[in-house]
Amino acid sequence: MAKQRESNIELLRLVVMAFIVLHHFIFHGLGQYRFLSFGETPLLSSSQIDYALIVDSFLIAAVDVFILISGYFSIKFKAGGFVKLFSVVSFFAMMGFCNYLYTSGLHGGVIGSIGRIAQRGIFVISNKTYWFIQYYFILMFLSSPINKYVEVATKKSLLTTILILLFVNVYLGWMQDVTFVTDGYNLTNFIMLYLIGRYLKIYYHKHIARKYDLLLFAGSSTITAILAVVLHRSGIDTYRVFCYNSPFVLISAISLFMLFTKIQYRSNVINYLAASCLSIYLMQEGGIHCYGQVRELYLRHGFTFNFWIWISLLFVLSMTIPLAVDKLRLLIFSHIENKVSQLLDKHIFKRFFE
Repeated sequence: MAKQRESNIELLRLVVMAFIVLHHFIFHGLGQYRFLSFGETPLLSSSQIDYALIVDSFLIAAVDVFILISGYFSIKFKAGGFVKLFSVVSFFAMMGFCNYLYTSGLHGGVIGSIGRIAQRGIFVISNKTYWFIQYYFILMFLSSPINKYVEVATKKSLLTTILILLFVNVYLGWMQDVTFVTDGYNLTNFIMLYLIGRYLKIYYHKHIARKYDLLLFAGSSTITAILAVVLHRSGIDTYRVFCYNSPFVLISAISLFMLFTKIQYRSNVINYLAASCLSIYLMQEGGIHCYGQVRELYLRHGFTFNFWIWISLLFVLSMTIPLAVDKLRLLIFSHIENKVSQLLDKHIFKRFFE
């Protein structure tokens, strides 16, 4: 009888995706993005902004966690993985653009609109809507040489490389605001997180108790919250506090990740759902979301009981509808994905990447 696969990291994928959904509710739905980035009149009161910043401080590490997971298990640049990622991104990119055309009207007629939909599905790597996906594809392309470096590197040299990248990302980027690494939304930060994930997999032996991982996550997130509130009350832009190369966000991500590596948990349901968790991000970022509804609910109810009931419902829908759509997509297109993977593997990947 086959041994059931561990579900602790699959559960983590769903947890941090939930973090991203809630972060977007705050950042986009409640207007934090417009307030922080464009100086627009805030939707929330000053004290409510403080509360939102505090909550967001415990959510912001989610993106970094995803890259740590990729590094921990290592990306294998193979035809199957590439096709699966490309197809799911392509599907939701086209779905999001169809929604845009439906709500804003056809531009350039039916034929022109069909062409633009197809363009969104083909050129997914250059689609600026999905900044995370752009860098993840590049990281996938670079994964083979990175993995080979890790295989031959000593523990000391790998750690030295990570420290150099930390200097570039944290000191030059986060502290000194050097343009190409300023906020962590870049390939350099992704490579650093990937190498940290590899280092943790190879050399970290889980000798630190889970309670210390939890305390470290809570402590670093609390520092982020304190910095955000202090800067906000001082009239200073809090954006940099939430950058993905902030040392406190990095510590939060690493400690949360390590906490879940020490949890022993198996669930076929969690494994099944987590396989489609990227669809949640893709649907939201592709334009099919409920940020407007979050805003309207706040304007109508404020932070009352009715508001939290409706927000809970919107959260559940934001998590479950994309999962259901992706499972349906796989039911229809998985056979095609496998055929395309076999063709690419035979004619391209085995020839050039092995």
